Amino acid sequence: RKSFLSPSRQLMILGEGLYYYLWNMRTNTGIDFPFKIEKLCWANQQDSLYIIRRIEKDGIPNWVISLFDVHNDQLTDYTISSNNSSILLDVQICCAPNNQHIALAWTHQGTHLRILDSQLTNSILSLDDMRYFRNLEWSPNSRYLACTRGFDMVVSDGTQVRTLFPDIGWVSKLNWTRRGIIFNGEKGLRMITSKDLSNRFNLDL
Repeated sequence: RKSFLSPSRQLMILGEGLYYYLWNMRTNTGIDFPFKIEKLCWANQQDSLYIIRRIEKDGIPNWVISLFDVHNDQLTDYTISSNNSSILLDVQICCAPNNQHIALAWTHQGTHLRILDSQLTNSILSLDDMRYFRNLEWSPNSRYLACTRGFDMVVSDGTQVRTLFPDIGWVSKLNWTRRGIIFNGEKGLRMITSKDLSNRFNLDL
């Protein structure tokens, strides 16, 4: 069973599998979500939820990210993928600290990345057919997004393995660049900081 406490510390999400329950600790009341949830996270500094769920539109399966306002039960949907897959793998949601943008990534026939405004009305960045991300993390000033990945190494028998040494890609509106942790067998790990990045890798949000 999972639990997620809201930023106001007055609401709690409880769940197991794809089914979740919202509990209001101030009023001691709760509701069951009437749909299955693949992934969720609280929006920063407010009592709203970002929810990944599967719905059907005109008979076509669609995966959407929904912004759920717990105070008026309002849902705002943004379609992220239309396919016949029953599941999206490795779904990740990451809210920017300033609560103006969110990033989400998932795997289905490649890894996909989206950056949206926090109200799900505009798409800021869309990248597809990328390598697998371990995790997403915004910089404290909400201007950079780090996408941590693993190096792929091919051993002599031809099998593919993944090491524990990640590299970080910083994304912008214009391009993708591989910057981040550099591994050197003799010198160990070196962390690239924001000082190493030029302005052209700024998300400029």
